[in-house]
Amino acid sequence: MFVILAGVIGVSGFFQKYLYSLVGENLTFSVRKLLWESIIHKHISWFDNKDHAPGVLTNVLSEDITELNGMTSETIAHLLEAVLGLVIGVALSFVYTWEIALITLALTPFVLCGAIIMAKLQWKVKNKSSAKAGEIDYYNESNALLSDIIINYRTVVSFG
Repeated sequence: MFVILAGVIGVSGFFQKYLYSLVGENLTFSVRKLLWESIIHKHISWFDNKDHAPGVLTNVLSEDITELNGMTSETIAHLLEAVLGLVIGVALSFVYTWEIALITLALTPFVLCGAIIMAKLQWKVKNKSSAKAGEIDYYNESNALLSDIIINYRTVVSFG
């Protein structure tokens, strides 16, 4: 029975990861397509701004959109899995022993508070490691400089 249960959990875990990656890739593709279409329809003077250099825009299309995938589909998957696990666990405890069900219901708020505190702590760690609002993002600045150098080099070579 245990081997069968492990096999079912393995197959369902595989399909869960596969479907969430499929949904995430479709989301990433759709957002990249919409962003690309909006960039194409911009006025030519919009690209003169240092923040809209081709290197920065390429960085946004390649990396920032990929981060969107992790923030949406994977987060929703973990949240849904936790909520369903909690609900199914309480329902099973009511089916088998009501004493355990009462203990589970009494301890559920502590579990939820612990999960909320843990999420807030992890969010603070992630926010400290990312660039703050007032700081300069040197990675974007170097991408913009590099793309300008390559574009200007091609221009100079074509005139040479």
